[in-house]
Amino acid sequence: MFRNEVRNIKVFQLIFLFLGILTIVLGLYATEFRLTQFVTSHLSTHKVLSERTISLLHRFRIMIFLSSAILVLLSIIAGYVAVLKDYIIKKIESGHLVEKTISSIGRFLDLIYAIGTNEKFLLCLLVLIFIIFLPLDVFLSPWGGFHSEGINLQLPKNLARHGIYATLTTRGFDEFTYRVSAGPGILIPIAIVFKLFGISNYHSRMLYAAFIVLTAIVFYYVARNLYGRKVSLLALLLFVFQNGAFSGIMGADAYTPALFYFLVAALFWFKAVETKKNIYLIISGLFWGLSFQTQWLFLFAIFAVIVTCIILSLSKKGLGSKYYLIPSCMVFLVTMAWFIFRIYNVGLRQELIHLEEFWREHGHRAFGANTEQGVISSILAFARPIVSLSQIDLWGELQLFLIIPAILYVIILIVRSRMSDYRSLFFISFTLIWFTWWLLFNYDLPETHLSIVILMSQLFIAKLLYDIWRCSSAHKDSFLDLVKNKKTQEASLSYVLKIIIICIVLGNTVLPFARDIGDLYNYNLTLTKPEKEMMRYIRENTEADAVFSGWNWSMPWYVDLDDAGDHIIKDRSTYPPQQRESVPEYFIVSPEWPLLKVTDKWPSVVNESSSSIKLNEARKRFLEENCTLVKVFGGDKHKWLLYKVNNDKLVQSHQK
Repeated sequence: MFRNEVRNIKVFQLIFLFLGILTIVLGLYATEFRLTQFVTSHLSTHKVLSERTISLLHRFRIMIFLSSAILVLLSIIAGYVAVLKDYIIKKIESGHLVEKTISSIGRFLDLIYAIGTNEKFLLCLLVLIFIIFLPLDVFLSPWGGFHSEGINLQLPKNLARHGIYATLTTRGFDEFTYRVSAGPGILIPIAIVFKLFGISNYHSRMLYAAFIVLTAIVFYYVARNLYGRKVSLLALLLFVFQNGAFSGIMGADAYTPALFYFLVAALFWFKAVETKKNIYLIISGLFWGLSFQTQWLFLFAIFAVIVTCIILSLSKKGLGSKYYLIPSCMVFLVTMAWFIFRIYNVGLRQELIHLEEFWREHGHRAFGANTEQGVISSILAFARPIVSLSQIDLWGELQLFLIIPAILYVIILIVRSRMSDYRSLFFISFTLIWFTWWLLFNYDLPETHLSIVILMSQLFIAKLLYDIWRCSSAHKDSFLDLVKNKKTQEASLSYVLKIIIICIVLGNTVLPFARDIGDLYNYNLTLTKPEKEMMRYIRENTEADAVFSGWNWSMPWYVDLDDAGDHIIKDRSTYPPQQRESVPEYFIVSPEWPLLKVTDKWPSVVNESSSSIKLNEARKRFLEENCTLVKVFGGDKHKWLLYKVNNDKLVQSHQK
């Protein structure tokens, strides 16, 4: 009987193997072009495919290859089952099946631990992942076509081409500079890259990819100095996959470069404490100044230094005042140096106007309230923590079940060390200050503004998980012996803890990785690919002297990011007569960032309040009355609209 069952299993093995090979051949034949052509010709009534259909066709081939992989895997498993069945029968007869199985589980867990803590294996794995996916990020980034990268890259483009750090419109430079939240700490390096290698958003993304790799290396070095090699490996693994480095690179994003400067500055500050040399304090302050001038929230680093010095002084292990005064002065000097450069570049009056506009545009994010109405209402809003916590997924995004125990555990270790672990104290202070600001004052973009808290917490989570694993490995007996012996029954929980830790680590690496890969594919299909098609059409079909315009966040920043020159960008929100020119002019409507609900067939470019709806209707009328639709790129929701502006009609309407 058992022999027949083994024979049947082998038959299933051959069937699975045959079907797997067949689906691989089908996947190689059914290219995306052939699928699209077949469905358009035979199944589409109007010979036009919807965005959803095109997306399904692109995914269909991936599903074919995935199915073939599953079938081949089932074939392999069937082969192992046939062999395992004989093994199980023999073990049942000998009476040692249960004990051997449980002992095997214990050895398997130890094997996973040995592999997971092998430095060469993990580093090679991360290097392989970076080599494979960072190039995909550069060329398939879902940020392609969004306004934030396009407008941010205007500043380094103009600095490299014209020597002016500002945006460019027909009304001159610096018209929209206040809308750029990324700072010179990342934009000046991009300008240098543009000057050396040419103006292209791909060049900026390559630089950002380099910052990702450098940040991971520095984070590993910091973790190793704090908690040793094995904790640093686990922390690096969690950090890389939580960083979202594979979901898309935005070539002017500020957080990763700012984090790099912050970590480098922290290392120099620790070196200053160890050697008592002022030069390291000066260098640390310089890097913290760069971090602040990259993303303003990293000013919390100076707050963390002050808090650390205060706590150490209260514990009678205080540091001298120079350890926070010198870095603070350096941050101030870096900030003033940039302010002086801006005055030299655009003039004092223009810089003051810029700072005022910047405060109006972004100040609400600092205090959680409309800065034009003041901040008192925000400070007195006791419901702010409830609002902030309701904006995110506490289990998935914030990971409170891990972050809170990990932070408490590290605080306990700091106290037990009698405050001698000033490194951990600094990072804990920085993380808690940032989280407190987010909880009490965060206004919008909750996941973005919380990202650094999550990334820094991986350091503490890795320390907690490693110490739990190490304690659970104290007993060398088999799991079955621990259960039988009443004196060691409590130690049997160590195996349960190991399983939980493995599940947590896998959940925090595999799941984010799968989500990022899915985002990279879907956003490239719906956003980046249509933007590339539009840019190709513009290069091949529009006049050489053509200019391009748009309104507010829908302005076509991307048409300026090449070495062909300035396709002068206009602001069409008001469209005064003096902006009209006799050159060919095109108007671009782009997918709004963040993606908002569409109205009718038009993308909504503003929040849907009563006043904004009226403004959006006026913009629709402008396009209907004064422009001719040339071509639509993309699907129903995430589409690019290219119009030709009829200047003759505009002149006639103005004369009337």
